[in-house]
Amino acid sequence: MKQTVKMIGAILVTLLVLAVAIVLTWTLGRLVFSALQSMDGDTRGATIALVGVIAVPVITFITQWGMEKKRSREQAIREKRTEFYESVVALFMQILNSSANGNEGDVADDWASQMRSLTPRMILYGSKEFVQAWNVFRQTSALNTAGEGKLGPDALNLMVASMEKTMIAARKDLGHRVSTTELGEYASTFINDLDRTQIQAAHQRISKGDLQG
Repeated sequence: MKQTVKMIGAILVTLLVLAVAIVLTWTLGRLVFSALQSMDGDTRGATIALVGVIAVPVITFITQWGMEKKRSREQAIREKRTEFYESVVALFMQILNSSANGNEGDVADDWASQMRSLTPRMILYGSKEFVQAWNVFRQTSALNTAGEGKLGPDALNLMVASMEKTMIAARKDLGHRVSTTELGEYASTFINDLDRTQIQAAHQRISKGDLQG
């Protein structure tokens, strides 16, 4: 009920502000028109020309200033987003290195802690697709590292595919084009003897909701 009242209040305030702006614009327009009408032809023409000469650079300056401010803000957000995605990739490298050494159980708690530490920045800077991919990775990680011992081949492939899914979402968010034929390509930068066909098969399993190896 309170939220509904607040929403109605916000709408009424917006409508009031809009109405005031329209009235002020109409009044100002009438005053300007009346002033021009009271002038003789030469004076009116000179006044209009003067206003045009002044208005063009002012409007140009305001427009460029607004666009530059917008670009600066977008650039700052992009830099923060890039830093966040770099932290995610660094975490993935740690996880894969630990998996290669067979000590997943020893560092699983550390992985979970690092993943939690990334959550605030993910909420602020992660795209919708990235957040969805990250949640898939978290679920896959939780399901396949719940036990003790070395990850099996299927579990490892699912983990790698979920990581790659997250990295692909990050690349898209940063403006890169990604093709479905590239599945397994990004994961191969971490693992030398990677079988891309198995990773592609793991991607298909993930798309069907099968996250446990």
